[in-house]
Amino acid sequence: MNTKTTIKNKINIAQHFLPVFKDKNISGITQSDIKNDQLKRKFERLSISKNLGKREQEIYFRTVNLEISALHHFFNFCIEKGIVDKNPCAGIKKLNELSRLKTLSDDDIDSLFPVPQINLQGI
Repeated sequence: MNTKTTIKNKINIAQHFLPVFKDKNISGITQSDIKNDQLKRKFERLSISKNLGKREQEIYFRTVNLEISALHHFFNFCIEKGIVDKNPCAGIKKLNELSRLKTLSDDDIDSLFPVPQINLQGI
């Protein structure tokens, strides 16, 4: 079930592809076309000023992956409607996504590093 926000996000993401594939017939879009766009978007992310000097493993590519995922769902819909025979997104690997760091509470830290109870009686 899609919420209004989810649908709005998918539409915004999908709008990235309108200019990219505007001169292609939908059945003419190939896996190579999508991989080329993915590579182009990857280099765009690498060249953002905040990412300059970082290693590739340190850069977050979630937006690019969401775009490919939205396109994958779109092509699945097109297959169901008989518009295309296969999904050109099938088999395209996601780019590296950094894990989000969890901030530990004091209780979390205490459970990870328990402080031993010392009996000071008799000292």
